[in-house]
Amino acid sequence: MAAAYAEIMAGGGEAGALAFIDEVMAYPDVPASFRKMRFEDRPQPVLTVDFRLGGRTLKLFTVIATLGTPQDVTLQDIRIESFFPADGSSEALLTELCRVG
Repeated sequence: MAAAYAEIMAGGGEAGALAFIDEVMAYPDVPASFRKMRFEDRPQPVLTVDFRLGGRTLKLFTVIATLGTPQDVTLQDIRIESFFPADGSSEALLTELCRVG
C-alpha cells in the first residue's frame, strides 16, 4: 500500500487516485497497520531496498541505465543497475563494510 501511495504522490497526488486509496483502506480486511500509516506525509522521492545487517539497516536505491538505440540489438539489451545509499547512516555502513573487506 505504501508503494502505491508513493507512486500516486510522485505523480502529483491526483485527487481521483487519492480517493482510490481511501476506498481501499475502507475494506474490512485491510490490516490495521495500514490504517495507521500517515498518508499526509509526503514520501521519499525514491523507493528503497532495505537490508538488515546485524542490528543495523542498510537502505539503498537503484538506478537502471539502458544503452543504445532500437537499431542496435546488442546495445539495446544492455542494462546497468547501480545501487546507492539512500541516507547518511547507510553511506556510513557501506564505507565501513568496504574498509573491513
